[in-house]
Amino acid sequence: MELQAALVAFRLGTKIKRELTIKPTTATYWTDSTTVLHWLVASGKRYHTFVANRIGEILEGSDPKQWRYVPSKQNPADVCSRGMKTDVRDAYRRWLEGPEFLGKETNEWPVQCNDKSTISAQAEELLPKWAGHINCTKGPVDELIPRISDIRTLRRIIAYANRFIKNCRSRSHKVTLDQLTN
Repeated sequence: MELQAALVAFRLGTKIKRELTIKPTTATYWTDSTTVLHWLVASGKRYHTFVANRIGEILEGSDPKQWRYVPSKQNPADVCSRGMKTDVRDAYRRWLEGPEFLGKETNEWPVQCNDKSTISAQAEELLPKWAGHINCTKGPVDELIPRISDIRTLRRIIAYANRFIKNCRSRSHKVTLDQLTN
């Protein structure tokens, strides 16, 4: 869900930049998910298709340095998603105005945690390497193919074998000795 929220933020930011007559020089995207920040910085890793597609779309139009971390306690989106009581004025103000640090200089913003030195491998999201063993056994048709060079003959033999199997399965009464000898 956090990844989807980051993708929606990126798409909205892209649309807003496209519609503005005065183009902004930079855009800053915020997330309270360190996992999303890890994925954005470690984009060379192989992730599951769902994660890889969304990270790929985000990175096509943004740089990981544009993504910043907002602590959950200061995240205005958490106010509405976790419920807000009407008597909580700080939460209401944060919802309308955003966190206080946005009014300050960028060096006073919360510390970024999306540089490569702080990123640990997110092994649970990496595609696992497949390790297994496959047994290839030859079926009856595979045994016939090298022996028979003509496709018509092969089809006829397979049809005859299938008809024999069908007849054996459909017999409802027992075969007598007379039927076998005659």
